[in-house]
Amino acid sequence: MLLSIVIPYYNRNAWIGTTLDSLLDQDLDPSEYEIIVVDDGSSEEPVVLKEYVEKYPNISCVQGGHHGQAVARNLGIEQAKGEWLFFCDSDDYVQPQVFGGILAATKERNPEVIITSFRWVIPGRPEPPQHRNFTAVSEVMTGLEYLKNPPKPFYWGPGNILVRRSFLKSTGVTFPEIQFVEDRLFKLDLLPRVTRLVHIDVDLYYYVHNDESVLTSFKQKNLSTYFSVFPVYLERMTELIKDPVTPREAAAFLTDRRDNAAYRLLSNAFHSSPEAVASLVPRLKAMGSYPFPIQKKDTARVRLTKHLMNRRFLWPVLYRRLR
Repeated sequence: MLLSIVIPYYNRNAWIGTTLDSLLDQDLDPSEYEIIVVDDGSSEEPVVLKEYVEKYPNISCVQGGHHGQAVARNLGIEQAKGEWLFFCDSDDYVQPQVFGGILAATKERNPEVIITSFRWVIPGRPEPPQHRNFTAVSEVMTGLEYLKNPPKPFYWGPGNILVRRSFLKSTGVTFPEIQFVEDRLFKLDLLPRVTRLVHIDVDLYYYVHNDESVLTSFKQKNLSTYFSVFPVYLERMTELIKDPVTPREAAAFLTDRRDNAAYRLLSNAFHSSPEAVASLVPRLKAMGSYPFPIQKKDTARVRLTKHLMNRRFLWPVLYRRLR
């Protein structure tokens, strides 16, 4: 079998049909790929999913406990039989008729990982165009070389990569079994191990912004855990920045990404509570993200907010300003 597509699923009756329709409309024979949906202990009956499983032989549903997306994806990896693995969320979708073209266009380069382009989708706005250029395939590079000059915008999730299953198993990399940011940590752990990576200019993945996304809903319900877990991602990025094998250009890119994420994280903490701020600042200091550098690209509002954040005696002003 050529390809295994793994989908973590939890109470997504409203979206899963769109996701599966896009995955079924591909330039591969159904016998060449499988779609493994891992039900992470849904509290509602997955009626739409059951209809697809009954109708399409290459779609299967694996029952898991209610342990989160990371556990569900890892279970899907264990069940997979395909040469390649692809991860899709149950409320996103892919461009039609592309998987076969992507794998055929990159085959000669014998990659371990294929990275594609992607699009953000915002409900209520016009759908992004379907861009594809199967001839625009990069030369082979390592994962760290890819980070020296990555495309913009950059996506840390796993939806725009195809990874050879045998290679993934050889690395021992899995999705860290935490409640969120496991997708970013997966990519951070994987890329430094990749010696043969290619990029192809095809918008494979369409990431849909919605108010019921895992990260959005988690932040709303579990703020204290959010403030304790998200820094784990930033600290892992810091380890990679400081690693002597990381090229200078890649370290610069990662530093910029880390510091921007750290700024957004602390901004959320100021909206939340003084206790959240007090717990985060020492961790951000230890990784070198705080005090925040003022950058030319910063807007006037960001400059002012950073100025207030960087001076502890001004924190009361910021608390009042953000309430």
